[in-house]
Amino acid sequence: MRSLVPDRRGFVPVAGTSVLVAVVALVLTVVGAGVFGLVDDTAPPEASFEVESTTDGVVVTALGPDAVPATELSVHREAANETVSVKPWPETGVVSTGDQVTLAPTPPGEELTVVWEPTGFAREETLARYDPERDAGSELRDAGSTPPTRS
Repeated sequence: MRSLVPDRRGFVPVAGTSVLVAVVALVLTVVGAGVFGLVDDTAPPEASFEVESTTDGVVVTALGPDAVPATELSVHREAANETVSVKPWPETGVVSTGDQVTLAPTPPGEELTVVWEPTGFAREETLARYDPERDAGSELRDAGSTPPTRS
């Protein structure tokens, strides 16, 4: 008669083994991702830049508050035909609040961006964007000229 009574004791070891295998697989996945560099925990710096056009070219000023290694900064110029040229930051060392660089003038139709690209990681973050056509009115006001009137 004992063989007709269902035995439920066999379920608990199977369930426990399944949970243990799932936990081990999850831990190995997280550790493997960290070891092989798939986890990117590098936060972008809290840094901003001011870009303005002058008679000498385009002046980029670091506004801070964070200092950024110059090796992690680059200047991207995107032309109207969508071709992008990338140049490394023109100076070395650390870019701190108040530091300035003068770049070649940006022709109309070309957009300039200051980009942060951390060494060893495949990511980038735009820290400043400058479009001479969009920002032309503010440049004229800064220079003391009157902006063009719209008809």
